[in-house]
Amino acid sequence: ALPFSAFPLTLALACALSMGAPDLASATSYTNSASGPWDADASWTGAKPAAGGAVDAEIVFANSVVSSNSLSGTFRLNRMEFAGGTATLSGGALSFTNNGATGPQLANTGSGPVAVRNAIAFGYDTTFYTVGAITNYGAISGKGGLVKTGSGLLILAATNNSTLTYFGTTLVAAGTMMIGTSTNGMGSSSSTNVTVQGGATL
Repeated sequence: ALPFSAFPLTLALACALSMGAPDLASATSYTNSASGPWDADASWTGAKPAAGGAVDAEIVFANSVVSSNSLSGTFRLNRMEFAGGTATLSGGALSFTNNGATGPQLANTGSGPVAVRNAIAFGYDTTFYTVGAITNYGAISGKGGLVKTGSGLLILAATNNSTLTYFGTTLVAAGTMMIGTSTNGMGSSSSTNVTVQGGATL
């Protein structure tokens, strides 16, 4: 097991949030069905996304893949779902944003573990929904906060001097979340306002 240290917690009242599985319907959906870079047609079933993304973009990983965001610039999106088996995502930065109706979500609805190595920006409060585990290795920044839902495990393990500098609150509503600290070489966090609801674990 990796050595993790929990940050001191400041319990705060959480706003009313929907804690069920996210509704991942979106106006602009792209299905990644094969390992490879995002700019390759063979990585996608149907259309492939364009550089820069969009506020209503959704990426769905249908299978076990090793995928890389090879598109230029930061890719904006509203939702990302890992619906297949084991997956690893790397490459360019991702910026999660509100599509005007639904807050941003990153979900692992499959049974296999998912590793995300991209830098992530929270433009708004972003929900991580886990059935299978998600380990996030990249830096997380932005004004938004993090909401952890689902029964699975979320690990924020920023490595290689990456940091967790998002300034919103952190709400662990269900399942287990683990956070690395600078004392074990796994980054630090600017989000000190953390709420852990009953039945959840940090």
